[in-house]
Amino acid sequence: MRVLDTFSAEQIRFLRDSITLVEGNIIVWHEAPEASVAGLEVHKVKIAELVAPLSHFYMLIDVSQSARPKPEFINALKHYMQNEAMSGLQHAAIFVGENYITRFAVQYMGKRMGFLSYSVHMKEQEAFGELRTRQAEQARAFL
Repeated sequence: MRVLDTFSAEQIRFLRDSITLVEGNIIVWHEAPEASVAGLEVHKVKIAELVAPLSHFYMLIDVSQSARPKPEFINALKHYMQNEAMSGLQHAAIFVGENYITRFAVQYMGKRMGFLSYSVHMKEQEAFGELRTRQAEQARAFL
C-alpha cells in the first residue's frame, strides 16, 4: 500500500494547504497537530513543488499546535532535512508558541535535525520578522 493511500482526498488537500509560499520566497509550514511519516510524505511533495523555481528560500515552521512527535516522525524528518530538497534553505524560523518545554526541545534538536541556520520563536510575528531581516541582508549582499 502506498503512503498516500492512507489519506482521503480531503486529508491530502488539508496537508497540502498547510504549506504555502508567501512574500516571494518564504515557505510557511503549519505542522499538523499529530505529525506522521505519511503526512510528511505529502508535505515533501508540496515543498518540492514550491521550491523548484527558487534558487534559495526561507521557511517558517509552525509547531505551536503540534503534539510531541513520535520517534519515527523525528527520524523521517531528520532524514528529509539532511538529505533531500533543502539545499536552497537559507534559514528556518521555528514558531513554537508559548510552550517553554517545546522551545527548549526545538533549540536542542535543531542542529541534530540538519538545520544549518535556524532560530526559535515564541511569537509568529517574531519568526516572520527574523526571516524578513535575513531576506534584506541577503538582498543587500547582492548589491
